[in-house]
Amino acid sequence: YRPEIDGLRAIAVIPVILFHAGVQLFSGGFVGVDIFFVISGYLITTIILADLEAGQFSLLKFYERRARRILPALYVVMASCLPFAWLWLMPSDAKAFFNSVLSVLVFASNMFFWRNTEYFDAGSELKPLLHTWSLGVEEQFYVLFPIFLMLAWRLGRKRIVGLLTIGALLSLALSVYATSTKPVVAFFLLPTRGWELAMGSLIAFYLEGKARDQFPPALNQALSFVGFGLIAGAALTFTKETPFPGFYALVPTVGAGLIIVFGSPETFVGRLLASRVFVGVGLISYSAYLWHQPLLSFARHRSLTEPGEMVMAGIIVLTFGLAYMTWRYVETPFRRGNIVPQRLLWRVSLASAVLIAGSTVGLASITVEERNIVDREMRAQWRSGTCMFGVDQTYETLLQNHCDVVPGASAQARDDASRSSKRFVLYGDSLAAHLYPGLVRGLGEDGIIQLTAGGCSAIRVTKGRRCTDFYDWFVDDYVPTNKIDGIIVSSSWLGAYERIGDEEFRTRLDALFEKLKGRRVIVYSQPASFLVDIERYLYRIEKITREVPRTLELEPQNLEAVNTALSEESAKFGFEFIDITQLFCSRSQCGVVKDGVVYFGDRIHLALSGSVLVAELTHGLLTRDYAGAPGPGASDKSTRDNTLPREALIVRNLDGTIRYWSDGAKKLYGWAPYDVLGKMSHQLLKTAFPVPLKVIEEELGTKGRWDGQLGHVLRDGSRVRVVSHWVTEQFPHSQDTSMKVIEVNSPLNTSSGSFRDELISLLY
Repeated sequence: YRPEIDGLRAIAVIPVILFHAGVQLFSGGFVGVDIFFVISGYLITTIILADLEAGQFSLLKFYERRARRILPALYVVMASCLPFAWLWLMPSDAKAFFNSVLSVLVFASNMFFWRNTEYFDAGSELKPLLHTWSLGVEEQFYVLFPIFLMLAWRLGRKRIVGLLTIGALLSLALSVYATSTKPVVAFFLLPTRGWELAMGSLIAFYLEGKARDQFPPALNQALSFVGFGLIAGAALTFTKETPFPGFYALVPTVGAGLIIVFGSPETFVGRLLASRVFVGVGLISYSAYLWHQPLLSFARHRSLTEPGEMVMAGIIVLTFGLAYMTWRYVETPFRRGNIVPQRLLWRVSLASAVLIAGSTVGLASITVEERNIVDREMRAQWRSGTCMFGVDQTYETLLQNHCDVVPGASAQARDDASRSSKRFVLYGDSLAAHLYPGLVRGLGEDGIIQLTAGGCSAIRVTKGRRCTDFYDWFVDDYVPTNKIDGIIVSSSWLGAYERIGDEEFRTRLDALFEKLKGRRVIVYSQPASFLVDIERYLYRIEKITREVPRTLELEPQNLEAVNTALSEESAKFGFEFIDITQLFCSRSQCGVVKDGVVYFGDRIHLALSGSVLVAELTHGLLTRDYAGAPGPGASDKSTRDNTLPREALIVRNLDGTIRYWSDGAKKLYGWAPYDVLGKMSHQLLKTAFPVPLKVIEEELGTKGRWDGQLGHVLRDGSRVRVVSHWVTEQFPHSQDTSMKVIEVNSPLNTSSGSFRDELISLLY
């Protein structure tokens, strides 16, 4: 017995637990698993060699020892997880958990997680049994390695060591290659992890029969310190971005190997690891490893946000408390043959496995896959499966459901003067479909034609026939042969932009715009893109708290680059670009919930309330009259010269509070939307009126419009005179009864002599 090996187990398990708890200091704590692999390879080989030397090695006895060591505590933890998984996890997560339980029972959890997850992805921390992948690797090693040693024993130690060395080097080479080409394979599977276990085995062969004092004390001190330093360095400096395992896994594994070889009790490192605290933690390390991930995972499932430091600290304390109880009352008794005989061990193990498997299958069968209420509401409003065809459908679904034509105007629509008489086509993927519920409230069912496809970008970026056929049909067949007042285009722009890069994105966007040239085209940005799973968050609200928080703001991904590309390419063709990001986001935070209203249904899609908000604040921009815009090569200088500001569109409340600030307003005045939203427009721009503001407001209230010239101060302090046109609007059938003002400003120095008349004709 070497107490420092138990101490080494302690410095393996502690970083793993702290890493999974989100302690930033231990950003590379996942390397603790690699230390366990080296320890396992060393100890297992030492045990087998001793039995082979004595001529009493039994495969059945070996598997019995492994079963006593692994199964009892594992089954206790798995059985404890089942009821909490069924009660607390959303159905899709519960289904995945039940499948992972079955994979653990057949020693294949590493294969399951290889096919279904990435260790460092955003959702990995929510998988209660993710950590059992390492048990799968070890169990597969335990099945194969003893058989290899039995068959190769007659070849002699040197040949066995040679074969092990060759196998380890091949495994390491495969690990290095797969880490750069197939990182998930490299992380989870035995062929790319086997070299770490083989390293421990080779150390066992090297140390067999050798005295512990064979090396000079100074060398032992130095190399054991180096080993400890390598482990500490990896645990403290590696991150999720470190290419792993590959060559980087040599750092903690070599460190563990140096401690095993040189960390004798006479060294400082050996004495430290052999101390009572480290040995105590090492003894319960297996149970601590089993308990920590389910506890952390369930805590995250039960919390609407990431649990705080005190909660995490409490979970870590609970982990070691449960680990001690499991070690004392489960692990220790089952390891003793006089307490649990061999026959009883196999019977209990088999019965436990059958009971857990049966319970898992039973719970899975009564777990109904359902979506949260916001998601159900969203997809019904999107007309999913009809006017947004799904992944197993083609664009012909749109034709079969008559989505390509406007139904005859109903009497209600004809009598509703608040409705627009214009007809728009909504084109794109699900980020176009999520605009439909709001748009249809303002434009009416007769004013909007929905032609959308789930998973198909608005631009031609995929080789899949389903999406390219839809794109070709829309731009080559539908658009040229139908009379429409405008085409609204929206898509998951960020995903396409990141996949193909800025230059290619602009090229393909221009290809779409070239096909739509001569039409009025309104391009919508996507509202936001979150890294957190909003859908799971909303499920927790619905099932756990039964309450919606008054406010929730989360950090989004940066959309500035893709929105710049959309704005600039739209301007080239005289198309309108509406940045709806500003309706929900400040510079660093986006409002998922505001005043108790949920605006987002998942990471990128708007809930019904969000869709309505977008429609309310952009309805007037859509329904104003449009005289057409020249395409590329037209003679209008303001269209060809993208450096000149176009008209500035501002949506504000009657009291002047700014609600929307267009890209043209940003170019004209110098302020970005984030700088001005919520501020009073007249105070911000230091507006100089031709007549008292009260007179203008009276005319606006009486006639619903006003036009004239105003003086404004730009962000840089310079002054500009603008032709300004104001129109009041109230969104039809909206719960928000407040009146809004659409203000259109254009600088006099960019217009021709009759600019004022042209602007007025454009707006009426």
